[in-house]
Amino acid sequence: MDYTTKKVICEREWGLTATKTISVIKAWQQLPEREIYLTNSYGQLNRPSVIDLLSISVEEGSEIEIKVEGKDDIASNILEVISSRIQYDDPSKWVDYNF
Repeated sequence: MDYTTKKVICEREWGLTATKTISVIKAWQQLPEREIYLTNSYGQLNRPSVIDLLSISVEEGSEIEIKVEGKDDIASNILEVISSRIQYDDPSKWVDYNF
């Protein structure tokens, strides 16, 4: 299986404000079913649930690799939705799923 992959550096420690938590949950619920893997220095989350995503340990400046099943526009869009929320603390930089 091919994967679309992106590595992101977190601007700030992964701190969950209410706004970010709600945004992540809403974004996650809109995504189509695809295999998704998140890898950081602590290990890999396979097919993470919303709870897994919200509890992932991320320090400021740390790198996370995100892999999404497929090599198509849908996989690329899923990747942008997830990576924008992990990488940026500023909601104006978050990407919404648009397919």
